[in-house]
Amino acid sequence: MFNRLLGDLDDAKILYDQPSQRWVACAIDLADGSLGSQNVILAVSKDSTPVPLAGNWTKYLVAIARPGSKTDSSTLAVDANGIYISAYYFHGGDVNDGHEVVAIKKPDIYQGTYVATFLYVTNTELNTLSITPVVNFDTSRLGSNVWFVAKGPSTGQGTNYKGGPLQYRRLSWNTNSTAQWLDTSWLVLPEPQPTYLDYFDLDGPIIYAPQLTGAGMSLQRTGSRLRTPIIRNSVLWVCQHIGLDGTDGDYGGNETGSTVDRSAIQWLKLQLNSAGTPLTHLAHGRIYDTAATYPYYYYMPSLVVSANGDMVTGFSGSRSTEYVGAFYFGRLADGTTSGSPMLVQAGTGASPIAPYWGDYSYTCLDPDGSIWTVQEYAFAPSGVYWGTWITQINR
Repeated sequence: MFNRLLGDLDDAKILYDQPSQRWVACAIDLADGSLGSQNVILAVSKDSTPVPLAGNWTKYLVAIARPGSKTDSSTLAVDANGIYISAYYFHGGDVNDGHEVVAIKKPDIYQGTYVATFLYVTNTELNTLSITPVVNFDTSRLGSNVWFVAKGPSTGQGTNYKGGPLQYRRLSWNTNSTAQWLDTSWLVLPEPQPTYLDYFDLDGPIIYAPQLTGAGMSLQRTGSRLRTPIIRNSVLWVCQHIGLDGTDGDYGGNETGSTVDRSAIQWLKLQLNSAGTPLTHLAHGRIYDTAATYPYYYYMPSLVVSANGDMVTGFSGSRSTEYVGAFYFGRLADGTTSGSPMLVQAGTGASPIAPYWGDYSYTCLDPDGSIWTVQEYAFAPSGVYWGTWITQINR
């Protein structure tokens, strides 16, 4: 158990563990001291109510800090068996750069027993900015394995340029409450037709999303990493933002990104088979502006899927005639969509510098099944450069 006054926190995440009826949160602790720097703080609620905040949570120190490295890109997920965290190490040189994957057993953690397995993934083993654990709502056999997904490096050069493929790997739990990799390596999702790889990978050269005045928003820091994956009814969903050129919904340029003129939200839907591997591509789609001039750039998505298969994704968007606003897009289980993205909060100002737009987009279900989305938007009175908009979305 961990009790001390925290310093600054970064990359905070929170979700509701529906089967256990508990709230789970984590953040990177930026404070230095005898406990090390940039570990992860995990907090779990004592029951289904998150309040009072001061007394209804138990905190744990997830000791992942490495000397000489900074911790970034923490991610969080739960399934029927555990809580999962992943974080990226950088600026530590070839030896220390990589990812720490942490698996924490349930229900032990809710009973006050912290049992964690630490698995290190080097950049050589998987060249990616972020490994993301999957929130798994299923409790069937397919829910017995722990899922992690990541975007691999771009697969083409020149005029045949393609973005990075979806890669995945699974953990399994042993009887002694420890976890181990089930797959011996990171597997690559086969490319379907029409291909989901015809996009510009925003991990590469810096692409700026324009806004009305001021500098553009750099999309390189977060890149085209995979975000908020979930499994619901034996289907794996995930999203990312990608670069496009022109109005046709794909990218036909080269590795320099010189022809990218808009960014889009891409979502993928994958059927898990009886062996628990995502070998069947059900669908994927792109949310982008088809305007020939002054198109919106959409970026920083998150998604959630309801019990009946309705999907909502929330994200930021801007163009050269508008500041950064908050948007969402809906797709019903039968494929019907909400049409164009819905603007829920327009931007009201611009940052005077070229900012890295934050990776704080989050779309989720609350305990009664309502869908909420939390998005950043440009908000610039009195030197404050961004705000947060929270919206409940009804079917």
